[in-house]
Amino acid sequence: MNIIEFSNEYREETIQLLIDVAVHEYGFAEWKKFFEIFENEFYIENNGNCWLAIIDEKVVGTISLKNLGNKKGEVKNLYVHSEYRKKR
Repeated sequence: MNIIEFSNEYREETIQLLIDVAVHEYGFAEWKKFFEIFENEFYIENNGNCWLAIIDEKVVGTISLKNLGNKKGEVKNLYVHSEYRKKR
């Protein structure tokens, strides 16, 4: 598995992961429109960032963090494809 900073190269695949997990799996239908217009800048607050977990060139997870300063951070979003949960 590789962890990389979000890249537009993976934009569409990231959107699909977010929709699959949040909308289809957990039923948050109202989030679909938000994800369809996914803009990474929304996830980058106060020098935070968004990273992707990549396996075989496939986005299998994403996490975004907000920098709170003083070496503290806050997880804003964390999504993992169901096939890759609880694996090492």
